[in-house]
Amino acid sequence: MTTSQKKALKLAGGLVLVLVVMYVLAGKIDLEAVKRLITAGGGWGQVGYVLFLAMAVVFPAVLSLPLLPVALWAYGYWPAVGLTVLGNVIGGMLSFGVARKYGRGVVERILGGKTMVEIDKFSQAVDWKTFLVMRILASNYFDYVSYAAGFGKMRWQGYLGVTMVSAVAWNLVLLAFLQQILALKGVWAIVWGVGMYGLGAVGLYVVWKRVGRKLKAVRYE
Repeated sequence: MTTSQKKALKLAGGLVLVLVVMYVLAGKIDLEAVKRLITAGGGWGQVGYVLFLAMAVVFPAVLSLPLLPVALWAYGYWPAVGLTVLGNVIGGMLSFGVARKYGRGVVERILGGKTMVEIDKFSQAVDWKTFLVMRILASNYFDYVSYAAGFGKMRWQGYLGVTMVSAVAWNLVLLAFLQQILALKGVWAIVWGVGMYGLGAVGLYVVWKRVGRKLKAVRYE
């Protein structure tokens, strides 16, 4: 099993775990009390959330998905979207900057050879149009794509623009999805939600594999 497949399984497993735990605990705990506890730190809690998401992009082994429902609980939909986008963009810029300034040697020492193999699979991120396709169809590999773009010749402005647009679009949809799931009642509602998310992820993965092969073929012609 490749690192990408393991990462996809971790993401799916993280989502399932979060939804199941929330379903089990929803009727047993005071959600308002949880919200007060999370927000007790004021702005520092938000800063910590953003920094954790950024580090999860810089270090792909860190799984940030379970924190998204927590942000929804604590801050509400729109603040959660804004904070999540900010964390994604900061992490993406850090990854891009490290790859651009220090090159493959430093990145490989930090992340390891296996991760570099996965990053190289996105090495066709040579212009903003191709990069945009990757951001849309390979969103689960946000971290790998960020490093791959840094190894190329893409300009900072193009990278930042595409990253911001794609992060906003994806988080608007993903957090809205999680919010709707959290509002549903019953085991089958959660099963339906997880199933729909899984189908969507698999569908995008299949499309990406086909598009990725075509992009690679065009690149090497």
